[in-house]
Amino acid sequence: MKPKVRAILGCAVCVFGAILLLVVVIPYPSADDAASTQGTAVSPANRTSIRFSEKTVRLVPVHSGEISSGFVLVENTGNNVISDVAIKAGCRCSDVKSSKTEMNPGETIRIDFSIDTRGKYEDSVEHFLFTYSENEENLFDVFYVTVPILAPGQLVAEPSSLQFNPSSTTWQPLGNF
Repeated sequence: MKPKVRAILGCAVCVFGAILLLVVVIPYPSADDAASTQGTAVSPANRTSIRFSEKTVRLVPVHSGEISSGFVLVENTGNNVISDVAIKAGCRCSDVKSSKTEMNPGETIRIDFSIDTRGKYEDSVEHFLFTYSENEENLFDVFYVTVPILAPGQLVAEPSSLQFNPSSTTWQPLGNF
């Protein structure tokens, strides 16, 4: 199978996995649920909000087949405790870990992740679903991780010798290396 076809199939599987996660993880309220919770909804002013240190994390370039890893910080910026914190990877090639399932107001947790780049031949964008509960309401947010994949034979630069250029969304050398 050609590398581009394999990459497209891999992306399709990841997108399907994300849709499946959304359908399975986030329950839809029934009419009975809506009637029983009338008058108890959380006002927008009291709703807990979370903030990611980065919504899109761009990792250092690697060759296909290498494991790339990083982390993101999540802060509870609201006034309420959030519980049932869970993070789900959108692809089987990704792994994610967090030691906390509850966050107090003002608390920050670290989410570690790794991405196996086997079979990936172009920049890989993976998504992670962050689910949590507030006052028995299920909520979610998403953060993304981009792993630039180097061409076969392309040299890997040391992380300290690269800088990310947001205007071109690429990694560029800081000088000669």
